[in-house]
Amino acid sequence: MSTNQAADEVLEPLGGSEAAGAAMLHAADAGLVRPGAGGRPVAHKIGWLETSCDDVAVVFTHRGPVVVTVYAQGSIDSTVSAFGRAAARAALR
Repeated sequence: MSTNQAADEVLEPLGGSEAAGAAMLHAADAGLVRPGAGGRPVAHKIGWLETSCDDVAVVFTHRGPVVVTVYAQGSIDSTVSAFGRAAARAALR
């Protein structure tokens, strides 16, 4: 099964490609996890406040889905994006 098929199978209970699951899988904002996911499908929900940026994601790998969560507090700048990429890469090794 490809990672895209796995993503569709997991998201089907959420309405499959027609509803919320597809919105999370094809979100316009890459968030903190997708840039470090190596092109794998990522369904995620991001959130942010003035001093925090968060991303909770399911990354679909050939070994199965992996949950990656990144919470960053403090000054929201390019270091937060770099941290998110590094965290995702580390979690997906």
